[in-house]
Amino acid sequence: MTAAISKRKEHRNSGFTFIEVVIALAVMASAAGIIIGMQGAALRRTTRDTYAQQAMLAARRIMASIEALNPKNFNLQTQENQPVSAVLQTLGVTSLSDKDEAAAMSALNASLLVEDWPIPLLEKEVLMKRIILRLFWGQGWDEAFEVIYLLPDPGNSP
Repeated sequence: MTAAISKRKEHRNSGFTFIEVVIALAVMASAAGIIIGMQGAALRRTTRDTYAQQAMLAARRIMASIEALNPKNFNLQTQENQPVSAVLQTLGVTSLSDKDEAAAMSALNASLLVEDWPIPLLEKEVLMKRIILRLFWGQGWDEAFEVIYLLPDPGNSP
């Protein structure tokens, strides 16, 4: 009889209790929630980095077009909140040849600020052109790319 009682106690202690199952499910659910949240953050970061890379390439293209301008006919004007393709057209780039590049650039807007920037020297003040190019694809501070470029003023060089 004692063998039958001890066998019954052994059988009763061999499974999981309800509270153990509930705690295990809670731990698994919280881990799954954390993993899903990290996946969303990684997707947002990847999207932001893709736009930043496209903005950098667009800035390089715009700055190369500015450097290629004839210094004697330098007539670059300030432009605010324009599509990148419109800014490139004002610089003499007729169209983007690659369709993928054109599609990527269509999501970007640009602001171009051109101003005179005096640099004092010992003998005389040298006038430069300060060009601030800001490319953006959203409203947030991390959704913009800015380049500041100084160019010698062709009419006022030492």
